[in-house]
Amino acid sequence: PKYFSFGKSTINILHTKLRHNCILNYDLYRRNIIESPNCICGQKEDVYHFFFVCKNYVNARNNLFELPVLNRLEETILINSRLLLWGSDNLSYYTNCFIFSAVQTGRFNN
Repeated sequence: PKYFSFGKSTINILHTKLRHNCILNYDLYRRNIIESPNCICGQKEDVYHFFFVCKNYVNARNNLFELPVLNRLEETILINSRLLLWGSDNLSYYTNCFIFSAVQTGRFNN
């Protein structure tokens, strides 16, 4: 989709790497690149952990989920890692761009 290229190039690359499972410790561990799938907090570092669990990123997570676009969406659609990484065909281009913007500013800038 066109919105996959939304945002600044360097941050968009991070978003794409997450989408394609090639940046977090669990992803690298599965490819025998590193020896442990764990985050520095001790838990398995996968996409769910990255967005919803890690205690090291509480402020970043709060920033992400306090953004108005995600607050409004929570009333009508489930916010999960798939939506944050891939967007949704059921949403407009602009709504998907707003979601990607929220992820890229609320999570990657912290």
